[in-house]
Amino acid sequence: MHYLEINYDEAKAHFITDIRNQYNETVGAGITVYDGRVMVLPCSTRDYYSGRENRNHFRQEIIQKVLADAHQKGAFLGEFVFVDDAPFVTPYYYEQDDMKALVLVNSSVDDYNEVRMYAPGLDVARTKVLSKDSGKYEGAKEAGIIREDNFVVLKKGIKGMELKLLIF
Repeated sequence: MHYLEINYDEAKAHFITDIRNQYNETVGAGITVYDGRVMVLPCSTRDYYSGRENRNHFRQEIIQKVLADAHQKGAFLGEFVFVDDAPFVTPYYYEQDDMKALVLVNSSVDDYNEVRMYAPGLDVARTKVLSKDSGKYEGAKEAGIIREDNFVVLKKGIKGMELKLLIF
């Protein structure tokens, strides 16, 4: 990873992690929320866009918590959705007119028995899931989808290398 050294006004910076060298000495700030509005991941764009940086479970969890906290405090993040504790399961959210769609992709070979998605704005009662077996839409109850606070939970999970289409 190529670390970018950034100097912050410490009164406005909330340091979440730090960067350490091979001797476990701190060499600079890691993930930082600046002025309560900007989250900085101090790594080069080459490493960031390779995907390696986003696949780190701990980094993903930190980013999700910061964004969820911002959303709870009223920051506008659009229809904000992320998958909890499944780093290779990615949600792709689409909206047109009054229809919302969520494509959930498991890009690993691992099955997940249950999938929890932070999705406070999605209406579970209107949810339909395209069944890969029958090719027909199932309602939330038949598909095993429930709401737990701000989370939408797929009780039937997702198989390895599977894609699920949810319509809201």
